Amino acid sequence: THNPSPNQVTHTLEGHSQGILGLWLDPAPTQQRALSGGFDADLRQWDLSAGSRGRCLRTMVGHAGPIVSVEASADAIVTSSFDGTVRC
Repeated sequence: THNPSPNQVTHTLEGHSQGILGLWLDPAPTQQRALSGGFDADLRQWDLSAGSRGRCLRTMVGHAGPIVSVEASADAIVTSSFDGTVRC
């Protein structure tokens, strides 16, 4: 098994059209999942087990402004936005 050093870049995830403001990494060691949101108002779910480029599993839309925070659990994803809403 390859164990990268803490200072080594292991993934580069590309797909947002503008800057990223919120990021969530799944803390479970068996899960290789990340969520990101930002100025483009899109929430993206990433599969980090798909190699160094990762794979965007889905893009979720609905906010009318930039996403500033992202949290998740096994049952829910919650985002907050400059549009003044929290979405679950």
